[in-house]
Amino acid sequence: MPESCIAFNDFSYTYEDGACALSGVTFSISRGESVGLIGHNGSGKSTLLMHTVGILEPDSRVIVSGLPVTRENLKTIRRRVGYVFQNPRDQLFMSTVAEDVAFGPLNMGMPPAEALRAAEKALSLVGLDGFGERTPYHLSGGEMRRASIATVLSTSPFIVVMDEPSSGLDPRAKRELALLIRSLTCTRLISSHDLDFIRDCTDRIILLNHGRIVADGPAGEILGDRALLEENGL
Repeated sequence: MPESCIAFNDFSYTYEDGACALSGVTFSISRGESVGLIGHNGSGKSTLLMHTVGILEPDSRVIVSGLPVTRENLKTIRRRVGYVFQNPRDQLFMSTVAEDVAFGPLNMGMPPAEALRAAEKALSLVGLDGFGERTPYHLSGGEMRRASIATVLSTSPFIVVMDEPSSGLDPRAKRELALLIRSLTCTRLISSHDLDFIRDCTDRIILLNHGRIVADGPAGEILGDRALLEENGL
């Protein structure tokens, strides 16, 4: 049986204001899978992603890289999971692109010279060779997105989680990003409203509606079911 990298076991989550974000969510993702998470606004996608690294409230009903997401395990889990936020500006805060991409390895205790090599390798993977000395905020939208992905790839994560990675990108940048995601060999969980983008970079789809999983299966099958998508606000 394939090794499970991410698993939610009858997981529910309610915000302090009483809003139920997730209810009875159960699924597992095997090592190396590329899985798309889709659903209308407010369906629970971002809430689900944040629970993979304990951004909201750690919960043992979520298992990541073989470990329950508890406070004791957060440091180890966050070393194994590369989390790409919806807004790349949340991950680009240093003076140069190289400093941003090397920040993670340095924070993990990697020697400076080794961290710089890891940063250069990650920038090459995302097609940003020679961008190390550039100022992050002078990059285009697509370049900023690639740089934000490089900040997590530089730590050699076992799992990459992406929240709306194609947001704000032009068609060419979206195609290039989909190809990049396809080229990764680690486990990938990607949330997006862009169904064409999700079709291009994932093999499996999990469809959420009001915090519940209503479909889970091959990307072509689910994205080809017009009635299912329309019934669920897509």
